[in-house]
Formats: sequence, C-alpha cells, structure tokens
Amino acid sequence: MGTLQLLLWLIGTHLTNALGYETKGFFFDEKYSGQALIDLMAVYERVVARRGPIRHFGSPTFAEKTHGQYEPTHFPLSSDGGKVEMILVGLEFLTT
Repeated sequence: MGTLQLLLWLIGTHLTNALGYETKGFFFDEKYSGQALIDLMAVYERVVARRGPIRHFGSPTFAEKTHGQYEPTHFPLSSDGGKVEMILVGLEFLTT
C-alpha cells in the first residue's frame, strides 16, 4: 500500500473545541508530525486495509492538551464496496 494522503474534512465543533484549534481543510501531515502522525496514520491505514470499522480506546497523542482517555470509532466508506474513499470517525473524549 502506498502512502495515504488524508484530508481532514467536516470536523465538528466538539473536536475543534477539545483540541483548541481548527483542523478542517488540512492534510494530516500539515497539522501533525513525529510520533503523533505515525500513530494516527497507523489507525487509518488499518481501517483502509481491513475495509471494516475499528473502535479503540486510548490517550490522544495528537492534541497539545491532555484529555485523558478517548474513544474513537472509524467507519470506512466506499461507493463500490471495494476501495475506501472516505473514513467517518466518531470521537468521544471521556471524562473521569
């Protein structure tokens, strides 16, 4: 598989407020770097390879602020049932 070029699109206010900055309209590598980019890309590459949803729990490494735990679910979308064209992500920051 080649390198994915992922565009952040339709980012909700919940995520924008949690991060403290706007990410809509940027490619991943324009907003993230280092280990944070590696970790994010690994999840999205896995979704594309599996062509199936992935749900997980963890601590966000992509935000400059500490949020504790979060729970994202990634849903691959395809118009032909084959090639993943878009990934819909639901994300909840968990409070303790």
